[in-house]
Amino acid sequence: MDDGGPGPPYGEPVDPVTALARPPAGPRRSEFLVTAGLLLWAVLEAVAAPRPLPLALALAAAWSLPTLWMRVAPLPSLAFLLGTFLVDALLAGAPPAGAMPFPTVLLLTFACGLWVRRTAVSVAGGMAATATVLVVQLFGYYTETVGPQFAVAVFFVAGAWTAGRLLRRRAEDLVRAEQDRARASALADAAEREAATAAQEAVARERAAIARELHDVVAHAVSVVAVQAGAAEDLVGTDPERARLHIGHARDGARQAMVEMRRMLEVLDPYDEAREDLAPLPGTGRIGDLVAATRNAGTPVTLRETGDAAPLPPAVDLAAYRVVQESLTNARRHAPGGAVTVLLDHGHDAIGIEIRNGPGGRPDPVSGGTGTTGRGLPGMAERVRVFGGTLRAGPDDDGGFTVCARLPRSTTAAAP
Repeated sequence: MDDGGPGPPYGEPVDPVTALARPPAGPRRSEFLVTAGLLLWAVLEAVAAPRPLPLALALAAAWSLPTLWMRVAPLPSLAFLLGTFLVDALLAGAPPAGAMPFPTVLLLTFACGLWVRRTAVSVAGGMAATATVLVVQLFGYYTETVGPQFAVAVFFVAGAWTAGRLLRRRAEDLVRAEQDRARASALADAAEREAATAAQEAVARERAAIARELHDVVAHAVSVVAVQAGAAEDLVGTDPERARLHIGHARDGARQAMVEMRRMLEVLDPYDEAREDLAPLPGTGRIGDLVAATRNAGTPVTLRETGDAAPLPPAVDLAAYRVVQESLTNARRHAPGGAVTVLLDHGHDAIGIEIRNGPGGRPDPVSGGTGTTGRGLPGMAERVRVFGGTLRAGPDDDGGFTVCARLPRSTTAAAP
């Protein structure tokens, strides 16, 4: 309730002030002890009061028992006390013989400042207590016995409410600080989870990149080995020397593929000392070797280069190599025997790549039966797109096939 119910939800108390400002579901032991002490004081004054004893005892109970609910319902408790106080002051034939109920007024006014949630309602309760003390002073209450000064009485009542309100403000500040710390901790945990998720996504992207690299290496190597092995099988009975030559090319292609695969896999292990003996990943500088190996496998390939070759970023260099490698593999697989032309245009801002194969024979189980994962052209397109490049691929009018790629020399334009 807004006029005296429990305040905002407090967490576990962090200090005595916060514990004091936290309203309970019912009276605590401390309220019972305070009420018992005030009741004893009021009964002793009632016995000495110049008025009928039953009335004095009834007023003693009315001015003491409300403190049982000062924390649960501070405003109704204060209102009941002030009401009985005014009635006694207006109707009593003589002033009391002691200080009651002034101590209870101070205590419940303090409770109103501390435990009433809404500020406006709390202020109204404090003003009502102050006004009541002023009224009873004007009616001569306490004048003959205690005789407190008018300003002193007002000071004590206003001071009790102010003390209660300041304690509540401090408790709320402490709770807000604790909530801020909890929010900051939650944000830190969320940031940590996001970082972990980002790391997992990075690992997944790296695995996908490795899978693409392995696809390119294995597809090219298996295709070369299959062609060479098929040629050796055809020649083993008629020309053993040429058959051995093809077998040697197949062995060299398989060995090179193993080196590249080992290089890609072991680069993930920063503690593997064997990495120092591995050759660097291939780039445009090794396209000539790639063309020669393809030519040895029986595919007529011509390499032409224009412009001035300049160093490329390693990732772009590898991407250019893989585009040529995949295109040669596809040409050998789908158009065996067809002539292939590889053009490298070393531009100032980008490197252009064009691989064109003419129409070839029908794929046979040796050259075209090595299987495909469907990652050829899509994989090339994705690889080029990552670096902000473009790739076009499609059939020619004469039955051939052309792949055109353009890779920027700078990797700053790479897509995320």
